[in-house]
Amino acid sequence: MQTHTNFIWAIELFIAYLLVHKAASQKTAEQYELHIWKFLEYLQPDLAVFPDEQSSWKNGENSVAKSPAT
Repeated sequence: MQTHTNFIWAIELFIAYLLVHKAASQKTAEQYELHIWKFLEYLQPDLAVFPDEQSSWKNGENSVAKSPAT
Protein backbone atom coordinates (compact mmCIF):
# COMPACT_ATOMS: atom_id res chain seq x y z
CA MET A 1 0.00 0.00 0.00
CA GLN A 2 3.00 2.30 -0.38
CA THR A 3 1.47 3.90 -3.48
CA HIS A 4 -1.68 4.79 -1.57
CA THR A 5 0.40 6.48 1.15
CA ASN A 6 2.30 8.44 -1.50
CA PHE A 7 -0.95 9.75 -2.97
CA ILE A 8 -2.20 10.88 0.43
CA TRP A 9 1.13 12.55 1.21
CA ALA A 10 1.29 14.32 -2.16
CA ILE A 11 -2.30 15.58 -1.92
CA GLU A 12 -1.77 16.91 1.60
CA LEU A 13 1.41 18.68 0.52
CA PHE A 14 -0.41 20.26 -2.41
CA ILE A 15 -3.25 21.46 -0.17
CA ALA A 16 -0.72 22.91 2.27
CA TYR A 17 0.97 24.69 -0.67
CA LEU A 18 -2.37 26.20 -1.69
CA LEU A 19 -3.06 27.44 1.82
CA VAL A 20 0.39 28.75 2.67
CA HIS A 21 1.93 29.96 -0.57
CA LYS A 22 -1.13 30.82 -2.62
CA ALA A 23 -3.26 32.04 0.32
CA ALA A 24 -6.24 30.00 -0.84
CA SER A 25 -9.33 30.08 1.31
CA GLN A 26 -10.31 27.06 3.40
CA LYS A 27 -13.29 26.36 1.12
CA THR A 28 -11.08 26.52 -2.00
CA ALA A 29 -8.66 24.01 -0.47
CA GLU A 30 -11.56 21.74 0.52
CA GLN A 31 -12.89 21.78 -3.04
CA TYR A 32 -9.47 21.09 -4.53
CA GLU A 33 -9.03 18.12 -2.22
CA LEU A 34 -12.50 16.75 -2.96
CA HIS A 35 -12.01 16.95 -6.72
CA ILE A 36 -8.48 15.52 -6.60
CA TRP A 37 -9.84 12.48 -4.72
CA LYS A 38 -12.67 12.09 -7.22
CA PHE A 39 -10.17 12.23 -10.10
CA LEU A 40 -7.92 9.69 -8.36
CA GLU A 41 -10.90 7.41 -7.87
CA TYR A 42 -11.67 7.72 -11.59
CA LEU A 43 -8.09 6.86 -12.56
CA GLN A 44 -7.56 3.99 -10.13
CA PRO A 45 -10.65 2.89 -8.23
CA ASP A 46 -8.67 0.33 -6.22
CA LEU A 47 -6.40 3.05 -4.73
CA ALA A 48 -9.00 5.71 -4.08
CA VAL A 49 -10.33 6.44 -0.65
CA PHE A 50 -13.21 8.84 -0.41
CA PRO A 51 -11.95 12.08 1.19
CA ASP A 52 -14.11 11.69 4.31
CA GLU A 53 -12.04 8.67 5.28
CA GLN A 54 -8.62 10.32 4.85
CA SER A 55 -9.38 14.01 4.84
CA SER A 56 -7.92 16.29 7.42
CA TRP A 57 -10.66 18.78 6.47
CA LYS A 58 -13.31 16.90 8.35
CA ASN A 59 -14.38 19.11 11.25
CA GLY A 60 -12.58 22.06 9.65
CA GLU A 61 -9.07 20.96 10.64
CA ASN A 62 -5.98 20.49 8.49
CA SER A 63 -3.18 18.41 9.95
CA VAL A 64 -0.58 19.66 7.47
CA ALA A 65 -0.98 23.42 7.72
CA LYS A 66 -3.39 25.96 9.08
CA SER A 67 -4.74 28.59 6.75
CA PRO A 68 -3.44 32.10 7.34
CA ALA A 69 -5.66 34.42 9.33
CA THR A 70 -7.81 36.58 7.11
